[in-house]
Amino acid sequence: MRGGNSQFANRLYMCWTGTGGGNTILFKRLIPLSSTVVTLATGSAPGFVQGCNIAVAQDGTIYVVYERTGTNGNGGIELRRNTAGGDSGGWDSTTYTVGNWTRFTLTCGDNFVQCIKGYNGNTIRVTHYPSIATDPETGVHVVWTTNNTNTGADVLYANADPCCSFSTPVKIDLETNKTDQWEPAIAISNAAVIHVSAYDRRFDANNTWYRQYDYYCYYSFTACDSQSLWFNKQITLVNSTNLDTTDGTTHARNFVDDYHGIATSSEASPGREAYIVWTDSRNINPSNLHNFDIYFDMTKS
Repeated sequence: MRGGNSQFANRLYMCWTGTGGGNTILFKRLIPLSSTVVTLATGSAPGFVQGCNIAVAQDGTIYVVYERTGTNGNGGIELRRNTAGGDSGGWDSTTYTVGNWTRFTLTCGDNFVQCIKGYNGNTIRVTHYPSIATDPETGVHVVWTTNNTNTGADVLYANADPCCSFSTPVKIDLETNKTDQWEPAIAISNAAVIHVSAYDRRFDANNTWYRQYDYYCYYSFTACDSQSLWFNKQITLVNSTNLDTTDGTTHARNFVDDYHGIATSSEASPGREAYIVWTDSRNINPSNLHNFDIYFDMTKS
């Protein structure tokens, strides 16, 4: 979160998916506290909205992105903008389109719960949740996951500088075989280096095991709007997958160590580091079938 140079510095915001009385994306300012909960988006049955993420620019502008699923199961990434420090009247009337995504071919639970191949005949539940970051100037950057029949699950990136007419989405994972890359998280350093962490299966021809990767681009020198401008770096040498398949419900087996985060250095120089935390299944064994652990590493571009 940026915004330190604006009149709205030191404010705190949150967004979440609401389910009571309808499927919605909700927003609230916590510091200074506002009693108003703002509805930013509403799903249209049988589609829905979910997976919101917030970024704040240097001037205090708030951006909220989320995924919208259409009635045909495919969908898009949408963005709302607030220029008044989270005041309920400060939201643009326009809902901006960032890009689109295609559903995965496997389902688990129902037709709107999508999955990719997992371990031992099971599947892994995946989403198209977007991640957003702002750069030190005026740019807004978003990543998300889509399905491609030729290359599997892919990580897409688009930017708007200034917001909110977004570039054509570009695939930033550089795998050349039909394997899955998914669940991206984005951060941008003060030196304008974009880092995206994601799960990546390019090393496994069977498309079952994955490792943590860092995709990065030097936005201070390029627009990062072409795949040729991106670099990919492997973070961990340890394989992971949904080994915890002993639970009595299919629903539980579909979930995996799928929560991770990324942050960058606050220093302007060199400002090229990224710090990644993730969970993986390396210590799961027959005597401890639920032993997911949390790991940390630093990477430099």
